[in-house]
Amino acid sequence: VNSGTPSAAALCLIRAALGVPELTIVEAPAPEALDSLEVPDAIFIGGGATTPRVIETAQLKLRSQGRLVINGVTLETEAVLIGAHARHGGKLIRIEVQRADPVGGFMTWHPAKPITQWTWEKR
Repeated sequence: VNSGTPSAAALCLIRAALGVPELTIVEAPAPEALDSLEVPDAIFIGGGATTPRVIETAQLKLRSQGRLVINGVTLETEAVLIGAHARHGGKLIRIEVQRADPVGGFMTWHPAKPITQWTWEKR
């Protein structure tokens, strides 16, 4: 489900590059868009976790043993994920990535924004 950037067309290119042609992409706002979908094995939320009811709707929509994965980079989303972890369990991790870039004649590390990730499996 996607209602912003990147576009659904861009996501289709990513789907092809990753070799997952069965991945369904729906261009519509969540959580309402989830109502029209078949019961999914997994839901990934890469933005919009602060939208009211999106996490609860995703949890209800998942099949048994289905997995919910949510990434966030803002403090507001991190607060939502910490709260979801406290209420529902799952795993909460922080991922930090750095890229080597030139500085003068040398190389240095430039950090990207840390990503907070919450994963939850429906029992």
